[in-house]
Amino acid sequence: MSRKFALVIILIFVFSSIFPIAFRLQKVEARGTIIIGADGSILPSTANITSTDNITYTLIADIYDEIEIQRDHIVLDGDGYMLLGSGWRSEGILLDGVNNVTIRNVEIKEFAWGIYIYNCSDITVSGNNITNNDYGAHIYRSSNSTISENYIAKNHHGIELAYSNNNTVSGNQIAENKYSGWANGIILVTSSNNNVISGNNITNNYNGIMVSSCNNTNISGNNITGNTNYGIYLIGSFDAFLQDNLLNGNQYGFGVDGWEPSHYLHSINTSNLVEGKPIYYLISQHDITINSSTYPEAGFLALINSTNITVEGQNLTNNGQGLLLAYANNSRITKNNITNNYEGIVLYSSFNNSISGNNVTNNSCGIYLQESPNNTISGNNIVANTDYGIELEYSLNNTISENNITENKDYGILFDESSNNVISRNSITKNKEHSIELSGSPNNTIAGNNIANNAEGIAVYYSSNNTIYRNNFVNNTNQAYIFDSRAQNVWDDDVEGNYWSNYTGVDSDHDGIGDTVHVLGTNNTDRYPLMGLFHSFNTSLGYRVNVISNSTIENFKYFESNSTIKMYVVNMTTDQTFGFCRVCIPKNLMSPPYTVMINGELTNVLNFNDTIHDNDTHRWIYFAYEHSTHEVDIIPEFPAWTSMLLILIVLTVAIVIYKWSHAELPYCLPS
Repeated sequence: MSRKFALVIILIFVFSSIFPIAFRLQKVEARGTIIIGADGSILPSTANITSTDNITYTLIADIYDEIEIQRDHIVLDGDGYMLLGSGWRSEGILLDGVNNVTIRNVEIKEFAWGIYIYNCSDITVSGNNITNNDYGAHIYRSSNSTISENYIAKNHHGIELAYSNNNTVSGNQIAENKYSGWANGIILVTSSNNNVISGNNITNNYNGIMVSSCNNTNISGNNITGNTNYGIYLIGSFDAFLQDNLLNGNQYGFGVDGWEPSHYLHSINTSNLVEGKPIYYLISQHDITINSSTYPEAGFLALINSTNITVEGQNLTNNGQGLLLAYANNSRITKNNITNNYEGIVLYSSFNNSISGNNVTNNSCGIYLQESPNNTISGNNIVANTDYGIELEYSLNNTISENNITENKDYGILFDESSNNVISRNSITKNKEHSIELSGSPNNTIAGNNIANNAEGIAVYYSSNNTIYRNNFVNNTNQAYIFDSRAQNVWDDDVEGNYWSNYTGVDSDHDGIGDTVHVLGTNNTDRYPLMGLFHSFNTSLGYRVNVISNSTIENFKYFESNSTIKMYVVNMTTDQTFGFCRVCIPKNLMSPPYTVMINGELTNVLNFNDTIHDNDTHRWIYFAYEHSTHEVDIIPEFPAWTSMLLILIVLTVAIVIYKWSHAELPYCLPS
């Protein structure tokens, strides 16, 4: 599942939580409920509520019904008695369009809404025990109210504010609000602005505090522990102020998401601790290094609107994002351990960054780029993430190379509406769904990757003009899946295609290329399927030598001193009797023509062809051998004119030496 889709699902859950409330907005009609009327009367008069002054109303026994308050400037005191409901679409206490009402000391259980405050102001809810409701306390289009010192537990949502401003939620015990679906201890949604959440103990809920599409929220001094998803999660909100919050034992301590710059502009200082370690939420920082000396023991790390930052040697765990970069450019992320987060590394609208040499493991999602071009992801260990290894969404011109991407639950690499990226020389293995998925993603290059033992080697959905070649597709349950037959992709580079372990063709002309094409689907054919695995070896001069072989290649070496190649070829299977190598050599590395020696010329070279293909920069050769373990040397031959020049030099030197040794010495007269 793509991150974009995941955020949509989150927002659907968030907004669906207020749909029943919106549906409920009509003026509430009495349905056998107890009503405290605008005139101060109590209906019915036999209800277990009494008042001597029409200001303070006190329960005198448990009530198995709902209470609606229509009068301003009163106090409802439960005196410890219980208000017990009948479940769905019932309100324990309903306040509709009233002001300056206090509700205290009531035990409220088993309603759809324990307390429902609609279109009110200056309401105080204090000292109540609110449990086993769908919503403990819900505040809708209401302002300047206080929810304090209550015990709110085992509800779906503990406290929810929607379209409500300038309220305070403080000093409450909010626990175990999680029994169904997407549940929260405290949730603020849809333009609930300028609210304060302070001094609460928020434990063992699904999410501790969630703030969605709200501004200027003050979250301070809360103890947030043991929540099964997020401790604090900000999504699509801006100008939040966080101070002195302690987040311990939550699955994900802290996280921020959004889709525009303002959603990442918050004031979050280091007094906020995740597992005893400070949150570093850095905005508009430039030219700094973040390591264990400069920023020790990071509890959470975000780089917002920053440039030229180096992040190295950090252990980043148990947050919504292990490392968040939003509008951050020209930075280097290297040699970090990023584990057990929802998302390991996130780049949002960030470019020209390098992510290299990191261990990104056991996150839900490994590395995610959204609207982020021209980044490099290389040499990382991306293992055992429970959703995807790498996802690119609306991201162009990135390079993903030489990563180990293995044992991720869903995708190895997912491209969602992303194009002109290069994926090369990665090991993508044992991912439980797709190794690589292209979804609405054209014009990418996928070359030189080992793609093995995945459920699906590559899956293509509505994606055309991708070039896919020199990859090894080995023992994937389904090597390639083309969803849309109209999508046309290129599966070779006009010289070499891919190795397919299920290809059954032969190579009768001994060039390392199958004699028949490998058809993947309509408009998708590999014209030059490889007869052996593709290998690419770097050399000391920076040129790569490519080898296609049905042998195991070991100990490849290039010797700069004499421009020679040495390698060992080993049987892949015990019953293998014949081996071959197709070798592509850069001419700037070794000038052709080439000689091949096997075991120092003790073993015959079979089917040698020193020019199976040639262009301005590279020469391809082919040779074969009867199989065992062999030492192979590839040596450049001297051209004829070079040999003649050496002969002339040797003859010239010999003549000079001869003449000098036979010259007569001059005669000297005696003195």
